[in-house]
Amino acid sequence: MKRLRPHRDILLLLLFALAVRLALALVTNNERGDPDCRAYMSGVWAYHPKTLVLWIWLPYYFYVTGALTHVFGNPALAGKVLSLVAGTLTIIPLYSLSMRFFGKTAAVVSGLIFAVFGMHVKMSCLTMTEAPFAFLCLSAIALFYSGAQAEKPRARRLFVSALLLGLAGLLRHEAWALAVILTVFLLWQPSLRRYAVLYGLFAAAPFILMGAIDYATRGAFTYRVTELAEGKEAESPAVRFPVSVALRKWLNIFVTSPGPIVMLLAAIGLWYAAIARKASAQIALIAVILMGPIFVLSLIIEGWLPQARHLTFFELLMLPYAGLGFHVLFSRRKAIGWAAAAVVVLTCASQAVVYSYKGMAFGLPIDQRGRREIQVAEFLKPRLTPRERLLVEDYSREAAGIMLGCEAYKYTSEGADNWKRMLRLSKEMKPTLLVVHAMDPKRIVGGAEIERIYSNERYRVYRVNY
Repeated sequence: MKRLRPHRDILLLLLFALAVRLALALVTNNERGDPDCRAYMSGVWAYHPKTLVLWIWLPYYFYVTGALTHVFGNPALAGKVLSLVAGTLTIIPLYSLSMRFFGKTAAVVSGLIFAVFGMHVKMSCLTMTEAPFAFLCLSAIALFYSGAQAEKPRARRLFVSALLLGLAGLLRHEAWALAVILTVFLLWQPSLRRYAVLYGLFAAAPFILMGAIDYATRGAFTYRVTELAEGKEAESPAVRFPVSVALRKWLNIFVTSPGPIVMLLAAIGLWYAAIARKASAQIALIAVILMGPIFVLSLIIEGWLPQARHLTFFELLMLPYAGLGFHVLFSRRKAIGWAAAAVVVLTCASQAVVYSYKGMAFGLPIDQRGRREIQVAEFLKPRLTPRERLLVEDYSREAAGIMLGCEAYKYTSEGADNWKRMLRLSKEMKPTLLVVHAMDPKRIVGGAEIERIYSNERYRVYRVNY
């Protein structure tokens, strides 16, 4: 017990963060859209493994979650467990960074805010890359400063930091930008300059290996840096909105989670760090460099309008400054504990109010899979066998949830959201089970005989006989 006393604060914060995330994970299912899509794709890889193409969604998350599927039984649970563990452990590097730059009070308060930070809590309960990505990147930053700011630079910590960034880069593209930023920081300081080249090489090592595997299996390097930008441009609607729409979207994200109180504290902390000219301002600089291009593009290109989850890592980097802001305001007051408790309670309340206003059940941050999707999945599950071929009309991004719920990833299954793709898939796979929302099933399957075997308010399920 004596050995644990110096770590009591971080252990209590860790348990608090775990309790909040575990509670939400237990009362919610996976979210429709991207989370269900990632879980479904992980399940497909688990039961039909092959080398995946390097795409906007990098394949290594599917490899990891697919492997864990055989441990936990289904890909949605596997992804949720991965996110829950990584999301909870993120408090350790966050606390370490806050303690290093701002002291114990700021570290504890930033940890308390982190525990109830709605968007990160959400990402810790879904089959998504954000939680493990944030854990790897924050750990890399914490190790970077631990090694760089030591009386004698600690090369081992620097290079482990670089490798963690390389691993994060197998999950999300932003890690490569962060690796460049930290390499430039090393070049900027004469005493650390000799480590810069090796740091960059260590960070790039997983990417180089990824490219080598891609080339060996496909005879070409399929990854293109411009693919993400092209995808975003393709998403841009024909009607352009004024810049004010993008600005309101940014404001809405920050007001929703972590909320106005935390952002006010962060602004105070940032101002204090700036006027004090402390090295801690580098963390804010990293955040600005990472988010600056997205902010500018969101004002120019409609498809680049920000999504709340894309800013999770940026907001995490603001939490130490929120802790500093709290320290500046309340460190000399006797009721500092009550003040910290009030910040936590008010942050929870503000987030719950906004999420409720946005239509989320019980003010929780997760938009759960719908009842009608679940009904279709429950109907299909006992009827699916290796001989069946399932084709689902992707209405409102719900196809992946249906195929995930009935475990169609074990068999032959596809989903599509437009006529052209539905017709092509029908010709290729000749589905024996067809799920549609609004499309004409006879047109989809051509001359085959169809029989309606189930329907609810949104979907119709047909047996197809050729």
